[in-house]
Amino acid sequence: MFEHLQYSRAVIRVKTAAGKQAEKILDFNDAASVEYREFVLDLIGTLEKDRRELVGTIRDIERQMGLSPQRSEEHKPEKDSAEEQLRRIESHLSRLTGAT
Repeated sequence: MFEHLQYSRAVIRVKTAAGKQAEKILDFNDAASVEYREFVLDLIGTLEKDRRELVGTIRDIERQMGLSPQRSEEHKPEKDSAEEQLRRIESHLSRLTGAT
């Protein structure tokens, strides 16, 4: 199918006569479908940004724990919370992208 169709962000571009026929039959570039694909792509981008920020937060917490081992227990709830949020975001990303 790749030889006939190509994604250009949320719009599917036709490359061959067979692709044109598929577009005519399936109407995959109707406004609602394109809007939904834009929504999903934006959501993926937002989750990836949140993921990067959480990874940085976890690194910062671990650095603080290493600098002050006697206070590590004070940082543990914050780290656990950030790691749980990261797991949720990674699960959502996996479901949205099909990546495992």
